[in-house]
Amino acid sequence: PTDREKYGRFLDRIVHRSSRKITSKLSPVQMLGDLFRLEGVESVSRHDGQRRATKATNATAKRNSSRQVVPTIQIIFIGHFLTADIGRMFGSHFYSDLFSSEAHGEQALSLENRPIVRFSYPNSPFAGPPIVEYAADPDGNLFEIHIEFRDTQCGTIKTSLDTLSRTYLGMGKSENIHAEDKSDMLRTFQERPDEAHGYAIRDVVNTLLIHEQMKAHHSEIYESFCVDKPDIPPMKASLGGQISQFLTQMTARASAASTLISKNSDLNRLMRKGGLANFGGDRAASRFGLQTGSVHGGLIYSRTATRLWDQAPGMLADVDLASCYARIISRMNVYWGRPVVHEPGNTRMTLVQAVEFLNGQCEPDAWYIRVSGKIQKGYNAMIPSTQDAITSANYRKKRPRSEECAGSKLFSGEINSGIVAHATWLMIQALPPDLRAEYEALSAESIVFYPRNLVASDGPGYDQLGAEFGLQPIPWSARIDLQNRVQTIEEPIDADYVSLRFEIGNLAREMIDRRKRAEERDGKKSGSELTWKLMANSLYGVLGTKLFSTGNVVAANVITATARASAFSLIQSLNGYQVITDGCTYRRDQIPACTYAECLQLQPDYPIRRAEDGGPIPFLNPAEIPIDNDEFTTWYRGYARQFFGNKADSTNEITNIHDLEHKETNGQTTFDGIACMGAADYAKCNLQRDDSWKVEEIKIRGMSRESKDQLSHWLLSTLRVDKFQTLPPVTEDTRLLKVGEAKAKARQFLQAGMKRVALPLGHHDIRVRTYNAIRLSAFICRDERQWSTLKRQIDKFKKIHECGLEILALRRGYRGRPTGSLTAILVSIHHQIQADKRGLTKCLNLNRQNDAVKFEAAERNQKAERFRDSALEDLAIRINATELDPTTLIAAILCDDSTGSPL
Repeated sequence: PTDREKYGRFLDRIVHRSSRKITSKLSPVQMLGDLFRLEGVESVSRHDGQRRATKATNATAKRNSSRQVVPTIQIIFIGHFLTADIGRMFGSHFYSDLFSSEAHGEQALSLENRPIVRFSYPNSPFAGPPIVEYAADPDGNLFEIHIEFRDTQCGTIKTSLDTLSRTYLGMGKSENIHAEDKSDMLRTFQERPDEAHGYAIRDVVNTLLIHEQMKAHHSEIYESFCVDKPDIPPMKASLGGQISQFLTQMTARASAASTLISKNSDLNRLMRKGGLANFGGDRAASRFGLQTGSVHGGLIYSRTATRLWDQAPGMLADVDLASCYARIISRMNVYWGRPVVHEPGNTRMTLVQAVEFLNGQCEPDAWYIRVSGKIQKGYNAMIPSTQDAITSANYRKKRPRSEECAGSKLFSGEINSGIVAHATWLMIQALPPDLRAEYEALSAESIVFYPRNLVASDGPGYDQLGAEFGLQPIPWSARIDLQNRVQTIEEPIDADYVSLRFEIGNLAREMIDRRKRAEERDGKKSGSELTWKLMANSLYGVLGTKLFSTGNVVAANVITATARASAFSLIQSLNGYQVITDGCTYRRDQIPACTYAECLQLQPDYPIRRAEDGGPIPFLNPAEIPIDNDEFTTWYRGYARQFFGNKADSTNEITNIHDLEHKETNGQTTFDGIACMGAADYAKCNLQRDDSWKVEEIKIRGMSRESKDQLSHWLLSTLRVDKFQTLPPVTEDTRLLKVGEAKAKARQFLQAGMKRVALPLGHHDIRVRTYNAIRLSAFICRDERQWSTLKRQIDKFKKIHECGLEILALRRGYRGRPTGSLTAILVSIHHQIQADKRGLTKCLNLNRQNDAVKFEAAERNQKAERFRDSALEDLAIRINATELDPTTLIAAILCDDSTGSPL
């Protein structure tokens, strides 16, 4: 379709080259020669090219070296999901040369994924693109060939090429080739050659055009911020790289008059001082190591641990904080530079003392505090702990980590190196006095902040502060008193701590506004609207990563802590079921008609267990609660203020950040039933006219849509009636193997005795799934010791029986626990946790053998094992190079040594 409405918008002229057969020697040089009709151009291997370089006509002596060098040709290959393509893009002979070494030749390359699949030198992964071959012409000239890759999946959302085509080009790949045709493309090519070739052509043309449109939008973004075209940098390969590049460019413009950070290298060095790396190494900024600088994620927990199903036709809803992180960023600054880290140690400082100190020293968005301690008079549901944390209580027993910490987890009775930022503190001030005092008494172990008098607002101000504070040649002085066994070390806060404030909030607000304008002009989900959306939503990503110079631990922790405070306010005030980072599910007829303090008096464990009908907490009339998003936002802001009481002025600042949006389920704002499994898994269901139930939406982390569809029937037949009769079905997830996974599979088969395999990069692989309905993540343990003990016991049970605790429901009734009831098992676990006990073995008789349990577990395990064997056999057939059709091996990475390159 080359008319003006289709490809005519992008192409003025089309030149068609004849198709050529793929050969085992297909290489970038051959592709270049075929595309541009370069007669007489010869492909030369890396090893031969290095030997011929000294005799090449165009060779020149390298400066300050006796080595001869030849010019470079850089080729950029553009693809969509290159993981599936790069292993079959060139001929097998080319790959063999690429991944092998010869004496006095080029070293073998490796295949890596950082974040785009690429070739690199094994010991220098961050070096530039390596030499992959040479090109020789009839006149004796020689050229080094370097290649780079661009993946349209890495520069935008991870979705299908057809979806991206509709977004950026306004048309799909093909209206004639459907999913069933793609499942057997060989048959489709044989039966419908014209349509199949048309589909293949459009596949590559659309990929190129999408990339070009992405580059055009990249330029438009810079132009909208008044950057001249010559100053617009080339578009980075990944979305994160693009956002980081843009932030750096905008900061450089804001600090243009500075002499100290006039170069990009100086500015990047300043930015990196605020990143995670500053907290590790020999001169770590914190005595607690990388733990102090690590970033905690969103708030995720369930308040319905003892109930897997609830139903209330037309009363259930799911509400989100609109543009959660982008809205938070729109109200803050980022501080580029090294933060001050104060750790009181034995000079104990409480949280309230630390906040009082910071309020006079820095802005609300310029600090966070690491706190530890017990919550004994209530339940913590606001501040997650660092897992396996180093605290004042165990400092002598543990050593600071040399790598990043394992993550965070919420405990109701203690906080270990949890994060408090300004928004967290505001939420603490809204709590009832007794619970508030518990939080205020926590120990402030690390205080990370940017002092107001060390922050510059522009380039000249930065230079002035640098000159004023100066830089000490040796950044410490020490005195020792052996008689009193004390050594005193003083570290000056000098020019090394001078920082630059960048108003990232202005940038975020402009992005949000530009997105609205693009949507009005080009429509929702257009290329321009999507570009602005990704820019705004990805700002947090580049602030929270260690991969770019723009990673900033203070900004990232302020953003996530603010989101956690907003999510805490949302789920507590709405009596929600689950909170997942930026939203919660709730029931419109079970919203408390009293204050938070009264909820805690009537039901002390309300923070971690939702109130239900028949309990002591009264509920509002659902007719009084608006369903329209704008009206609901206004209502919620007023309601949250009343809910948290007269001292809740501080909650205004939190609730006013976001508008609230209800997620639609099958086109409706409300739904009829919900199944909650663990902290983040759920199924939204609707009641049908024939009184049957239908799963409208199901979220199970890491499980494919096909597996979730198979699981839906089991959820309805088991959880809805609380009658367990059989284990969840064994399902299969089909996925495409990534670089590391493909290498591992190839090694596995070679070590098992195969002589030669084709690297299954991008091949489909089947993962057998056995779902567990009862999960420890559904419960909020009192402390880390209790959690780790319960986890160890449950993991041991799962290893023995290869299934979850739900199988215990098959046992006969015992002490009031009915046969088949999952709820009874959940209640037993919940009671053990709340009683601060650390054993399930005796409570649930985990060691007791039962014929029904053993039979059901064995039957499902045998089925799962058959699925695994079948999946392994299928993959073996597809990659066993000694038995494959020779045409399959023409373009493939072949491996015959489990320890050698490219493995």
